[in-house]
Amino acid sequence: MTNVSKIVTKLLKGGRELRSDYKMIARALTRKGTALAKTARCSKDYEPAIETFQKALTEHRNPDTLKKLNEAEKAKKDLEQQEYFDPKLAEEEREKGNEYFKQQKYPEAVKHYTESLRRDPRHIVTELHATLN
Repeated sequence: MTNVSKIVTKLLKGGRELRSDYKMIARALTRKGTALAKTARCSKDYEPAIETFQKALTEHRNPDTLKKLNEAEKAKKDLEQQEYFDPKLAEEEREKGNEYFKQQKYPEAVKHYTESLRRDPRHIVTELHATLN
């Protein structure tokens, strides 16, 4: 947790004890979510930021917070796709698909070709094999 997140967490605790306005609490939660989103390095790092933005929205529905939530969810999705991309695994799946194709087990071959395309969408040979089945 970043320093900003720790400070905001302490402020939120004090704000709740003093029964602060919901808008103030939502603003603090939005700041915490923004700090968490800026420090995110992988897709799992976005989960606390998204959760914090959602808490802020339950306190007060703010268009800026909603926009930041949508941006964090999109960034998480993009990172998940980048993390899933792996040409080596794509090649392994394509080879498995070829083996099943030679054995005339077409449903299994299509399954492996499809996984290969998910791992490396630029692999045109796999797409050709998948469409032949």
